[in-house]
Amino acid sequence: MKLSTVRAIGQPSFGSLPAQAKDATLSFITLPARDADYGIEAQTEFEALTANKSLVANVDRRGPNGLMSLTLWDPKKGNDGPDGSINVEMVKLGLARVVKNKKRSWEKAYQNILEILEKEEKNAQSKREGMWEYGHVGDSDED
Repeated sequence: MKLSTVRAIGQPSFGSLPAQAKDATLSFITLPARDADYGIEAQTEFEALTANKSLVANVDRRGPNGLMSLTLWDPKKGNDGPDGSINVEMVKLGLARVVKNKKRSWEKAYQNILEILEKEEKNAQSKREGMWEYGHVGDSDED
């Protein structure tokens, strides 16, 4: 391309668009911090389940600060029910814990999902999956 054919595009119209990336957290669950036990494993698995994929997100809640709580699905897996979410998969693998519903009152509207997550957490505990490898890891009060 010749330099003489290049021209400035002027003020781009997309400059006034709001940011397209938004802060979000996974609904109903918490992953260990990266520097905690199983933190790197949880991050690695989450990246494997989500990176470079077109996912479906259900926004379960928008906080007053704009933080969204999401449930994620991979549509290519073919299970779009509550038990097919990435949130549930992380709990099944023992790489996430269910947040106690007393901590977030809005979660009461999602009781069926919470029951599935709690059942999968108990299964992961009994199978000694992930963070449950050596038994009970204690209560999660940091949420």
